Amino acid sequence: MIRTLVLLLPVLLSAPSLAQDAPRQMSLTGQATVAAAPDGARIHHPVQATDKSAARALEKAAAQVAAVSARMTPFGAVETVAPRLLPSPSREKSLVGSADPVFVARAEVILTLADMARAGAALDALDTPGAAWIAYSVEDTAALTARAREEAVADALERARTYARAAGLTLGPILDFTERTDGLSEPHSRQDTASSSYSYHKSGKGEVRDIVARVAVTIRWALE
Repeated sequence: MIRTLVLLLPVLLSAPSLAQDAPRQMSLTGQATVAAAPDGARIHHPVQATDKSAARALEKAAAQVAAVSARMTPFGAVETVAPRLLPSPSREKSLVGSADPVFVARAEVILTLADMARAGAALDALDTPGAAWIAYSVEDTAALTARAREEAVADALERARTYARAAGLTLGPILDFTERTDGLSEPHSRQDTASSSYSYHKSGKGEVRDIVARVAVTIRWALE
């Protein structure tokens, strides 16, 4: 037992010396959430047509795209996604129980509103407004993200200074930092979704949530 204690003694004596030589550091994470009201909106209107003939299904979808585009044009810039057939025909059961192959063609019409205040009027102009949905956005996403980054760094710096001051230390240079962003949260609303807190009804009324940018920054400082 005595030999064991003697052998361990140098290790124990050297431990405080190693701890004193280790650099003193502090690592903290700052977080920020910045919101901005949407300044742009796009109405998406999906189109679908079916027929036992693949060619006729495509023709029907193309005709619907033309009709929807004509109704949307007065409200802004219109772009379309050309009709495409689903990879394989579906089967539709008749009253007698037989299942005939049916071709499905899908397309989409997208309206970028020139004036967000006319979103309700644009939806009213559609034959099937319930099929449309709205995507809101902000034009200057870079500025929104930059604000979130600045506030996240300020949050980390303020907390680091508080802890250092309480411990009687001083923040030294930054050794490294990492960033985590969740991207922009863009609310999507369906015109008929009354349960959604940001639903946009035909009347043009309803709450629209802000676009949100979230950033977390972890910074490591040397301590003096």
